Amino acid sequence: MKTSRFICMVLAVAMVLSLNIFQFESIHAEDKIYATTSSPAIPVTVGEAINLEDVMVEFSSNVYFRASDVNITVTDDSKDTLKIENGKLTASEEGLHIIMVEKNNIVKTVYVVARASADGDFVLFFDEFEAELLDGYRRVEGFSSDVYVENGFLFLKGNTLRSPRLLLPEFLDDFGDYEIEVVGTITDAAEQTRWSSIMYRSQNNNAQYLQMCIRKGATANNGIEIAENTGGWTVHKTASYKEAISSDKMYTFKVHAEGPEINYYINSEKVLSGKLEGYIKGGIGLQANNSTFKIDSLKVKYVAGKPGKAGYTFFEIVQPDMGIIGGMGLSEFVENQDDLTRIAELGMKPANVIFYIDKELNVTDNTYSNPYMGIEDAIMSLMGVMTPTFYINDEHAANNLGDFLKDNKLEDCFVMSGNPELVQIVRKKARMSRGVIDFTEKYKDKESVSKDDLMEIRGIVNSNMASVCVIPSNIANRVNVKFLYDRLVSVWVNAVNDLTQKKDAYSLLITGAHGIISDNTHLVYETAMLMSGSKLLRVPLNVGHRGVPSLAPENTIEGALLAYENGADVIEIDIHLTKDGVPVIIHDANTARTCNGVSREVRNSTVEQLKELNANSGRTDFGEIKIPTLEEFYEAIKDLDVFVFVELKSTEKELVTALREATLKHDMTDRISVITFHTSNITNMNREFPEMSVGYLMGASATGATSDLQTRSVLGIIQPYGTTYNPSYNYHSKDFFTKANMRGITTWPWTINNEVVITYFLAGANGITTDTCQILAPFTKFLNAKKLEHKLEPGDNLKIEATRTTYGREEIDASEDVRIIFLEGEELVTVKDGVLTFKKYGTVVYALEYTHEIDENNSYTVYSEPVTIAIEVLPGSSNTWLIIAIAAGVVVVAAAVILSIVFRKKKNNT
Repeated sequence: MKTSRFICMVLAVAMVLSLNIFQFESIHAEDKIYATTSSPAIPVTVGEAINLEDVMVEFSSNVYFRASDVNITVTDDSKDTLKIENGKLTASEEGLHIIMVEKNNIVKTVYVVARASADGDFVLFFDEFEAELLDGYRRVEGFSSDVYVENGFLFLKGNTLRSPRLLLPEFLDDFGDYEIEVVGTITDAAEQTRWSSIMYRSQNNNAQYLQMCIRKGATANNGIEIAENTGGWTVHKTASYKEAISSDKMYTFKVHAEGPEINYYINSEKVLSGKLEGYIKGGIGLQANNSTFKIDSLKVKYVAGKPGKAGYTFFEIVQPDMGIIGGMGLSEFVENQDDLTRIAELGMKPANVIFYIDKELNVTDNTYSNPYMGIEDAIMSLMGVMTPTFYINDEHAANNLGDFLKDNKLEDCFVMSGNPELVQIVRKKARMSRGVIDFTEKYKDKESVSKDDLMEIRGIVNSNMASVCVIPSNIANRVNVKFLYDRLVSVWVNAVNDLTQKKDAYSLLITGAHGIISDNTHLVYETAMLMSGSKLLRVPLNVGHRGVPSLAPENTIEGALLAYENGADVIEIDIHLTKDGVPVIIHDANTARTCNGVSREVRNSTVEQLKELNANSGRTDFGEIKIPTLEEFYEAIKDLDVFVFVELKSTEKELVTALREATLKHDMTDRISVITFHTSNITNMNREFPEMSVGYLMGASATGATSDLQTRSVLGIIQPYGTTYNPSYNYHSKDFFTKANMRGITTWPWTINNEVVITYFLAGANGITTDTCQILAPFTKFLNAKKLEHKLEPGDNLKIEATRTTYGREEIDASEDVRIIFLEGEELVTVKDGVLTFKKYGTVVYALEYTHEIDENNSYTVYSEPVTIAIEVLPGSSNTWLIIAIAAGVVVVAAAVILSIVFRKKKNNT
C-alpha cells in the first residue's frame, strides 16, 4: 500500500452518501474555489454568477463536499443581496454575506465576499474611522480613554500601567488566512524599544495570539518581530527596518498570513518572513505598549483557501453536548457497511467509531474474516467529525497499522486491543496515537473485581504506553471507575449486551467513565437528557497543594493531616534526595524559605542535619515542625482515605529508585501517582517503575483555533511520554476539558485558589490542585439512595430516603431535597410529598438527583445509582391468602360447572 494513495484520499471530497457506498474525488483542481477551515469564504464579483459545483466546502479537517451537494440557507440579513438559483450563486451588492451549509446534520457558516468589479479587492472588513468606533470591536485591555476615535484616526494609547488591546469584530475569528493592512504610525513612545502591534490568529479572548511587533526604533535588530503570546512571550523571528518609525509619517503595515506562511511588509517592502504551525485561525487586533498607535485606516482582505496545507489530519468532534461536566465520549463498533451508513446518517453522532482492522489494513467484522472496506475509505467515511479507533488482534496488523499511521501523519486516532503488546507496537511507531487496552473478555463473566484486579489494569495500561482502559459493564460501577481515574487512567465502559433500556443506559452514565461503548448512542444521549442541571458524574479530585498552605506550613505532616480534615482527596508533596540517599519532603532545593532563613542544600545534607531545622515557615502558631522523610509521611497517612501525588523535584535516577523502594516497602503503590516537570524523570519512571501513573507538569500548552486543535497541541507534548497533562491552569476552557477527555487526555491544572476553584471545578478539570482545599470541603461529591433494591406489593408506600456525601466526608440527609428520575414503570406508581405509592404489579426503576447550589450564579447536580422496586406477591402477605382464596374459588366454580355438564349428559343419555 503506497503512502501517497492515502494522502490523496485524505485530501479528497466526500461527494455522495448513497445507501451503501461513499464516493470521493480528488480536490487538487485549479478551477475550483475552496471554502476552507482557515478561509471559510466564497469570493464573487457583483452580478457574476458562480457555479456551486465549482465550490468545495471544508466541513472538517481535509473533508470537503461540493456546495452543490449540500443544503444551503441564506441568512435573513443576506436574503436581499444574495440569490441561489439553478445551482448558481449571485451577489447583487458589494460586501460580506452569510450562508449556512449543512450535510449529514453538520452545519457550517460560510461567508460570501463580493467585490464591486473584476479589478477590485475581496474585502472582509474596512474602517476609515470617520465616526465613533464601529459596533463589534472588543476592548480586552485598557479603558475607553486608552482606545478612542478622534479626527478620523483610531488611537490606542499605552502607558506604564496598561497596554491597551482592541480586537476587531468577532466574525473575523472564523478566519486565519487573510491580509491585514494598517495605515498608521507610532507616536509618544516612552523609549525607542517600545512598540505597537498587529495581533492575528488570536485565541480564547486574546489569551493567546501571534503579532507583528513594530518598535518605534525599528532599525534595531529586533525592530520587527514575529512574536507569540501564551501568557508569556516567545519571539520566533526578528528583523530590522531601514528607518525608525516617524511620528510625522504614515506607514502601511501589512501582515499576510496564509497557512503556516507568515509575511510582514512595511510600505510594500517585505521585511520579515516565517513559518508557524498550530495557529490555523483566530481573531485580529491591535495593541500599544507604552506608545501610541495612531491609525488612519484598517483593511482585512480575503486570502484564498488551499486544501491540505496543514499536512496532518485532525478531526472536529461534533457529538452533541450532554450537559456532563468534563464531557463523556460515546463510541460504537462498526462491523459492516450498514452500521457505517447508519452512524453517518445519525443526527446524534458518537465521538468515536471503532473499526476492526485485519493485517492487510482492511476493515472487517469481529471475526476478522469478512473485510468490506479499506482503511482509507473508512477514515474518510467519518467526514472528519468522528475519531477512528482501530481494533487489532495480531502482530502483523499492529506493525502495518503503526507504519500506516506514521507515514500518513494520521494523528487523531486510537489503537485498541485486548493484547497490550499490540498497542505498544503501534504506539512506538505512531507516537500521536492513543492506546486503548480492552479488558472486556477478561472480566465479562465476573460479578465483581478486587483492588488487585484494578491495580493490575492500571499497571498494564501504564506499562504498555496506553492511556485508556475498557472495562465491561458488568464490573463497571462508580466505585471501580473512580478507583481507576483517580489513579490517572481514563476509563471507557463497554456495554456487553444490546442497549435497549433507559435504566441500563443510566447505569452506564452514572459510572462517571470518560467514555461509553454501546450499540445505541441515541439512547445514551436521550437518557442523559432526563437528568437535569450541570451533570457532575465524574467527581474531580480535590488536591491539596503541599497540604493546605493557606492554613498550615507546606510539605509537612501537620499540613497534610489538616488538608485531609478540610476535604482533600489528594495530598501533593515534593521530594528531594538527601546526601545519604533518603527522599525527604520539601519543595526547594535549599531550606532557607521554609526553615526560617536557615540555608542548607538538601542534596548536600544528611537527614540528621535537616532534622535539626524548624520547617514551620515562620508560623509560630505551629511550634516546631520537622522536615519529614517520605517514609514518615507514608506512615502518618496510611490509615486515612487519602491519595498522594508525589512530585519529583530533582532529576537523579537515584530519586526514582528511592521512591520505588519506599513505596513498595510501605505497600503504597495503590495510593500514589507521580508528577514531574522533567522528561528525564518520566523516562526513568518508565524504566524503573513502569506500572506507575505519571503526570507531566508544564505551563499552559493548549494552543489552537478550536478546542479540538488545542488538544492536538497537548497531545504533541504528552503522547511521546505517555503521561497525563498537568498544566498551569490559565487559558483552559470548558470545551477544551470536554474534547480532551473524549480523546483520553486527563487534565490536572495547578495551582488554583479562591473563587477560581469554582470556575475550574465546573469547567471539567479532572482535579483541582489548590492551596485552599477547604473551599471544596462543603461541596457535594455523591448522592446515595438509602437502599437500591426493594420488594413491595400493590398498595405499599415507600418514603424516599437519601444522603449526600461532601468532600469534607460528611454524610448529610438529602431526603427532602431530591428529585426523582423515572427510568421504568412510572405508570405503576404515584408520588406525593416524597412518598411513592405502588398501584400495580411490575417493576419500577428510578434514580434520585440533587442540585448543589454553590452561590446565586453557580450550581451542579449529582445523581444516585438506580433504585429497583419489584412489585409482586410476597410470601405470607394478606395478598397471598387473597389470591389463594380466589384461586380456590375459581377451582370450586369450575368443578361445579364440570359436574353440571356431566350430569346433563347422563340425563340426556337415559
